[in-house]
Amino acid sequence: MIRFQHPHLLSLYCLFISNHIYSNVLEKLDHHYYSVTIKPNQSINHAIKQASPIKINGHTFDASTNWTIRWQYDWEQEHSTGECKIVQVSVYLNTIITMPKLVGSHSQGQIRSFKQKNETLYTHEYLHYKKSRQTAYQLNNLLNNAPPASNCTRLEQQVNSMGHKMLQELTNWHQHYDKITQHGEKQYLWEKQNH
Repeated sequence: MIRFQHPHLLSLYCLFISNHIYSNVLEKLDHHYYSVTIKPNQSINHAIKQASPIKINGHTFDASTNWTIRWQYDWEQEHSTGECKIVQVSVYLNTIITMPKLVGSHSQGQIRSFKQKNETLYTHEYLHYKKSRQTAYQLNNLLNNAPPASNCTRLEQQVNSMGHKMLQELTNWHQHYDKITQHGEKQYLWEKQNH
């Protein structure tokens, strides 16, 4: 449905010991749920909207994917030339998918309708996660292959610029995806466009 981009956090450490680049992507995916009870003669959509705690800019959403990507790198500096290069990279991806969960007693028809709605919502949210995950790995690869710079200040500027650019591109992708699918309400339009 909707995703939030939290500002990335950047940590920089100075190393003067290694000649190899060590890298990894550390991921954490959590699922949060809010309770939905459907009254007799109440539509599934209305019940979910009424129960949803996901409210952004005056709008209520059925589900959400919140993601954070941050990076950390170590560098070493050649004492004789001042040239600086990355020797270790870590990229962190933290994601929370929030979904509705049906509670209480309901008719088989309500349960079936809710399950169908939830599957569509999760398909939408999971693609937000997959794209963020793909970007985290691309960022890791990009930082690992960053060329040395003439000094460490320049290296820091180059690396941060690359990271910020990738996060902006990811944010743009999420916005486009939500616009096309109307935050998952018309997920089939994305499937149709991308198959």
